[in-house]
Amino acid sequence: MSLQNQLLLDIFKDKATVFTMQGIAMAFGQGLDRNTIKNRVMSYVRKGELLNPRKAIYAKPGYDEKELACLLYTPSYISLEYVVISRPAFGVII
Repeated sequence: MSLQNQLLLDIFKDKATVFTMQGIAMAFGQGLDRNTIKNRVMSYVRKGELLNPRKAIYAKPGYDEKELACLLYTPSYISLEYVVISRPAFGVII
């Protein structure tokens, strides 16, 4: 396997679906300079392997929209009411 694709494989192994360039560099870019990481990520976006839903934010195809919202608007949270409604198996019936 080429080192060129190693960054992409590392990104897809992670459970997170939305990333910033800084997050990618900190988590997966050991031994790579910032320009190399940027060029590889932009190459993945051009090939359609990663999405770019907003400037400086990258996502896997089929990314979690709630995760993107939490990244865009920080600090943010998901209310307990939303969780109970969206996950009825975890809801408490009073």
